[in-house]
Amino acid sequence: MSVIVWGGLVSKRYLNHCYPTASCPEILSFSSISSPFLGVKSAQYGVDYAPVAIPAWHDLLPESQLISELFTPNKAAPHMLSFGYKISGVINQQSGDGVINLSSQLAPQAQRQAIKVRGYNDDHVSILANEELAQDIMQFWQQIESTNTEQ
Repeated sequence: MSVIVWGGLVSKRYLNHCYPTASCPEILSFSSISSPFLGVKSAQYGVDYAPVAIPAWHDLLPESQLISELFTPNKAAPHMLSFGYKISGVINQQSGDGVINLSSQLAPQAQRQAIKVRGYNDDHVSILANEELAQDIMQFWQQIESTNTEQ
């Protein structure tokens, strides 16, 4: 089993390029954790007010090209969508994980492409240490691997 760890948006964009053409056969699935599939509205503050805007802030804007093309083409690797819903911190007091809104983590097109969707009572940082999440991802990977070896 190989594990590739990138951010959810970077991974999804990469898979959009390689998966439909079967140019990444070593990638059997895609697992995302608290990914902002509809972008992050607060990235606009960085773009507008920082002395130098980090290029990723532009990509995180809800109307960016990256976000608008994230779910095309439709052919995709089996996806486990994991999200956090424990509000903490001061950045984002709306529903979500304290950083990413639930509406962005649970974008309808992401849910439609996912074969497993699971929420955790964690914030944007604590979810990364959640043992239950780690077990769920491991089971998902094993399920996908066993399905692929049976074919």
